[in-house]
Amino acid sequence: DAPTAPTDAPAGSASTAPLTAAEHAAAEHDARLLDLRDVSRGVGHDGTAPGRALHEHSADLSADGTTLVTTWQVPGPGPQVRSTLVAIDTATGARRTLVDEPRAEAHSPRISPDGAWVAFVRETISTPHQAPEESLAVVPLHAPDGPAGTAEGHDDSATTRAENHASPRTLVPHWDRWPTSLRWLPDGSGLLVTADDDGRGPVFLVPFDPAGNGAAEHGTAERVTSDDATFTDVQVAPDGRTLYALRTSYLEPAHPVRVDLGTFLDSGTPGGRTPVPATPLRGPVATPDLPGTLVDVETAAGDDVRVRGWLALPHGASAEDPAPLLLWIHGGPLGSWNAWSWRWNPWLMVAQGYAVLLPDPALSTGYGQDFVQRGWGAWGKAPYTDLLAITDAVEARPEIDATRTAAMGGSFGGYMANWVAGHTDRFRAIVTHASLWALDQFGPTTDHAYYWAREMTDEMALENSPHRFVQDIVTPMLVIHGDKDYRVPIGEGLRLWYELLASSGLPAGPDGDTVHRFLFYPDENHWILQPQHAKVWYQVVLAFLAPHVRGPAPGEGHAALPTPPGGPGRRPRAATRRASTDGQRQATGVRRRSSGDGRREPRGRRAPAPHEAPVGGAARGRPQAVLGRLAVLEERVAVVLERPEQGGAHLGARGGGGQGVVHGPSRRPSFCGGRSAVHTRRRQKSPSVTRLRRLFSGTCTMSHPEVRTRRRRSRPRGPGGARASASGRSGGRRR
Repeated sequence: DAPTAPTDAPAGSASTAPLTAAEHAAAEHDARLLDLRDVSRGVGHDGTAPGRALHEHSADLSADGTTLVTTWQVPGPGPQVRSTLVAIDTATGARRTLVDEPRAEAHSPRISPDGAWVAFVRETISTPHQAPEESLAVVPLHAPDGPAGTAEGHDDSATTRAENHASPRTLVPHWDRWPTSLRWLPDGSGLLVTADDDGRGPVFLVPFDPAGNGAAEHGTAERVTSDDATFTDVQVAPDGRTLYALRTSYLEPAHPVRVDLGTFLDSGTPGGRTPVPATPLRGPVATPDLPGTLVDVETAAGDDVRVRGWLALPHGASAEDPAPLLLWIHGGPLGSWNAWSWRWNPWLMVAQGYAVLLPDPALSTGYGQDFVQRGWGAWGKAPYTDLLAITDAVEARPEIDATRTAAMGGSFGGYMANWVAGHTDRFRAIVTHASLWALDQFGPTTDHAYYWAREMTDEMALENSPHRFVQDIVTPMLVIHGDKDYRVPIGEGLRLWYELLASSGLPAGPDGDTVHRFLFYPDENHWILQPQHAKVWYQVVLAFLAPHVRGPAPGEGHAALPTPPGGPGRRPRAATRRASTDGQRQATGVRRRSSGDGRREPRGRRAPAPHEAPVGGAARGRPQAVLGRLAVLEERVAVVLERPEQGGAHLGARGGGGQGVVHGPSRRPSFCGGRSAVHTRRRQKSPSVTRLRRLFSGTCTMSHPEVRTRRRRSRPRGPGGARASASGRSGGRRR
């Protein structure tokens, strides 16, 4: 019970109400409770809030708790923003600058155990012609003439900010890798650093000498771990003989591991030590069983540069039973396919019988500075030719069916998927997620427009913009975009969708029918984060790929499609257009591909893929999407795809088409094909098959108490009828 106030009120007055919990806590303050204070406002009562200075910041607290080192964004010149390092005295709030370089940014600070040094990652500011360079650097925590927070220390006024710090010292300057995280050894003799490296992310040891002598200034980093994996969240035991981390790869999701650092240190002299494997620790769940195998693949690009990647193969894939191939293009573009992800997980595709290629083309990290520079400011050149080169190499493998392929990518990968669609017709389908389409439009509208100005000039952006080649797109495309995407705004997806229907080499028909599809998420951003929406993403992608890449099962043909409006004899428009395209190619004997400079060149056309029977068991058989049920419960709509034991039917490709899946909560994604959209308002009964066919054969809406279909005229809304949209932000600058 809450204590009551003293009963010294005048006689006859009402009894005093009990003290609230907050008042009781204030009356009996416990000195052991933490004193929470905002130290970012500076000194004095008139200290101003940091505003955007701490946006996307990283920070570290000294071992004695007296100093906080954090990134601090400073504006200018013009719309530019740059990240510096500041030290804040936790007792007084006094702030002083440690690192402020006009041509570089600082992030990921780590204070040494003795509180004397700050290690951080230094990133040079790029230009349209020069890629950024990242390196490991250190700087003294305290100014030479006074410790932090004292009267003798430097002030932090705008006029002296650049002189407030010592010059940073670069460690292992000849190490050609980009640090991703760092952790001091307990005795301060070195740092454990992670970095992308050849499709992995090992732990490295970088020695440190306060005097500036030794291997740290003249040598390179030593690899500590031998695993084909990526390590994150590194922690070191107090004795410095063991490190703990999370290990991840495309063989298993992140799980805790222990690394015997002592064995590594004792294995030889610096520079000649032997990397050691990590020992898995008990995690919260067991490692999932994988439906296939993972192999390392590589080839030589046109300029004799090595290009490598991972290839996930389904069990049973062989020369007698080759698997269709999905080319997955990673985002960034400064990144690498080297860590498990639940959003783009190749094993869900492998489980359906696909092989998935995960290549690292030019601009990928982990292969040296020159590899990044190859593609800088020229996205449509080396990155594109690298992708085609490694795809050619993988298609030559006997367990791959080179006649059944598709390409997919998100963000920059979506950009590249769009570029691929406009420069070759070798793929049967293209999936483009949160993609850049018109670079002249994208640059000023992204949430980090100032950063985009560092990547390309206006002329370079126009030269590398996929929208200029829309008339050459003759491949069915699935467009996916979230309305709250600020990194690649929704306007990119909307313009792509419109121009596909209006101007592509595979436009919509007179009645709006199209083989292209649009999956729109009203309440997602650059990433699909809600679990139910992630399920929709995979379901829709698989449903879109199935008819284009895998083809109908024997004896199924187009007769297996539900009867579209217009009569049972009407052939689906998508199939007609596809057959026409194949006929034109067969007549000319030419299969269009692209040369290294982006021009199309003739090549003998491959034979069309036969309609093969499902083989290799359920995991290898074609997932026969059938009309299962339409269930709308608690403001959710779901068109569920099932895999029956026998038979089945396809949803037609006309209008809202394909084997589409729509599923989600109140603000749900809409699987839009042609001009259709699916919406719900409240609980409904499952409609009949006939109504479901109507639903996917034209523009429609679902309303209570029954499903009705109606045609909608497309007309702009007046000023008072504009649709309001919520906004959200996704973290990080890279796409």
